[in-house]
Amino acid sequence: MRYNHKVEKLTVTEKSLSTEQVKTFLRVDYTDTDDEIDLIYSAAADFIGSLTNTLVDKGTYRLSTSVLGDKLLTMADPIDSVQSVTTRSHTFGSDTVTVQPADYEIRPGILQFRNWQDARVTVELTGGYGLDARAELKQAVLLVCTHLYQNRSAVDTGVTALPYALKMGVQQLVTNIKR
Repeated sequence: MRYNHKVEKLTVTEKSLSTEQVKTFLRVDYTDTDDEIDLIYSAAADFIGSLTNTLVDKGTYRLSTSVLGDKLLTMADPIDSVQSVTTRSHTFGSDTVTVQPADYEIRPGILQFRNWQDARVTVELTGGYGLDARAELKQAVLLVCTHLYQNRSAVDTGVTALPYALKMGVQQLVTNIKR
């Protein structure tokens, strides 16, 4: 069994942390950098989401993956609904086929296919935690935001142990969330 996931955020309907919450954590009290802070937040939320196999923000996502030799596709959680599932066979050419809802079953974190073949699968879905994200997820996102904000220059002006401390802090926070 081998999975190679790619999660693309199409739209965000509810962030887990507001720009003001992130700014407060970063101790930023001016509005000049709001757009930059929003980008930093988005990158941090995506990073923590990929690390934990969760959808940190509520929204619409496209999950693409290759599944070989298994009927179960582990998906990011939480999922509210699935709009479409398409597949492209590895062995029978490159035709894209829409998978009918009767041909799969959705359970928390799992999409199970009936009559499965090795294939490339694309799932468009809505889901995510948004404001309901666990405190550990939010704190991990804030830690990564802090690191990205404080190190937003392309040039490192000094040697620091922060990346290792950041890694340890984030790992501790997300240990019970990882799938």
